Amino acid sequence: MSASRATVGKVYLQTLAGQTFDPEAAAEARQTLDLTSSHGSGAGAAYLTTLRDIAMRDAQAVPGTGFDLGSRDTTTRPQDNFYQHVNGGWIANNPIPSDQSRWGRFNELRDASTRIQKEILEEYAGRSDFPQGTVEQKLGDFY
Repeated sequence: MSASRATVGKVYLQTLAGQTFDPEAAAEARQTLDLTSSHGSGAGAAYLTTLRDIAMRDAQAVPGTGFDLGSRDTTTRPQDNFYQHVNGGWIANNPIPSDQSRWGRFNELRDASTRIQKEILEEYAGRSDFPQGTVEQKLGDFY
């Protein structure tokens, strides 16, 4: 058996996304899942483990992506209050700003996106070397 967990996860993710995939890799992934359990529950566990492994690898490779394990509240057991266990650290370290009625990760994402867009537009507006009619030139002129 030469299929790795990453291969299994990749094939399943591609299948879920409706993409085409390598039939040989799919067969190896299926074989891996079949060997995991004769009842299928092991296949689900292998799939979830694969997704977790991919997410953790990506989190290490690209800062700011994947699971933020530092946001957990390790003083709360997951079986007692899963929401608090997963989010408690982030909630404790990110109080609602005084000018906001609510605050969450999507607010941070919106603010970061707005800041990045502004930086791009300011760069385009400050340059005059873009060819006439390009998107960069039009955005720079508009901004």
